[in-house]
Amino acid sequence: MMKSTLLAITDINEQNQDLNDIITHGSWWETIYEPITITFLDLIKGIVPDELSKKIHNITNNNEATTEVLFQTYNLIYQLTQEVWIDRCTKIVDIEQSKNITKRIKHSPSNTNNTYR
Repeated sequence: MMKSTLLAITDINEQNQDLNDIITHGSWWETIYEPITITFLDLIKGIVPDELSKKIHNITNNNEATTEVLFQTYNLIYQLTQEVWIDRCTKIVDIEQSKNITKRIKHSPSNTNNTYR
């Protein structure tokens, strides 16, 4: 069912205003912190904007399909962020190894004085 639902959405005329609004939304796809509007950082946290849900429902005209599209979208976001995070962690470990930084060194107290009391 999901594959046919996504195919139906893909076949939608590009003039569909709801789809265009989703793709070109002013803040949802921004990778910055914004305390007032929902950005991609909020989407990563699992926040589903009501407006996004309504626009998807306007396209699908089906509650199950809307839920499935949202589920698949958030699943993809999760998978992609995991790939980025794992790649980042691997690079950091490689850098630490190249500089002979051990866990012992990382966990040892800093030589600089902390000015906070």
